[in-house]
Amino acid sequence: MPRIVNEADVAEFIDAFHRDGANALRTFLANDYFEYVPGPDERPANEAIADEAQKVLEAVSGVSLQVSSVSSDDGQVTGQFVLTGTHAGVLWGAPATGRRVTLAGRFRARPVDNRFAINVEELGVPQVVAVLREFAIVNSADEMHRPPVHPVTIPDFVLKLLFTGRAGFRPCGHLQLATVFEPATRICRECVATGTNWPALRMCLVCGYVGCCDTATNKHMKAHTETTGHPIYRSIRYDEQWIWCVADGAFYEGVVLDALKAAAVGPAPLDRRSGHES
Repeated sequence: MPRIVNEADVAEFIDAFHRDGANALRTFLANDYFEYVPGPDERPANEAIADEAQKVLEAVSGVSLQVSSVSSDDGQVTGQFVLTGTHAGVLWGAPATGRRVTLAGRFRARPVDNRFAINVEELGVPQVVAVLREFAIVNSADEMHRPPVHPVTIPDFVLKLLFTGRAGFRPCGHLQLATVFEPATRICRECVATGTNWPALRMCLVCGYVGCCDTATNKHMKAHTETTGHPIYRSIRYDEQWIWCVADGAFYEGVVLDALKAAAVGPAPLDRRSGHES
């Protein structure tokens, strides 16, 4: 019988999480992601999620997970969650702030053998940015145009979870449009022309245009994608290499950019589903 079938099973997981932390994720989660089966060269879902969760739990004290509005239908369980804790240790290089941090959203789980695969609904940029501000990783709203106090590179896997709710890959039909992989400039020229050097930059993979991100006042990369129809860009903030497809709402980790580069110059074909060479 699958573990997650009703509210009692959800409660069992919550108790295990409060007791065992990331180890509960390794015990309860399936190898499969909610919508994706990892390939032989990829980390299984329970290990990938637990590994990243362990780093967060080591930096956050008094962690509490609360779940409500749980319902079961057609073999799946849905509900709302609220995860809270205090930033009491170093996270990805950012020192403790002592602030209370809250992350809330909706989840879905489906049974896989005696475990479950989980999916979180897209949290949205405003909530993600708000949480990262509590960790002092993103500047306050009136300081967004300045370089962050703690220049931290957030793991791609974590960003994918935060921005898409998915740990697996979301299908995307636009990776083949990528022709430019490295930036010719590290400034948003439109921002500089108005006296601002916006620090978080994106580069269009179709033509190489560099513009400021969606949290910028001017949102020049967003304007570029809307004007040109070019749907995919990468981050060039610090050493970030993740890819975002605007058309499909798909987030790809830096390994996909590496595979695209290799496919552009080498004989190995690219598996479009996962971004890995086949």
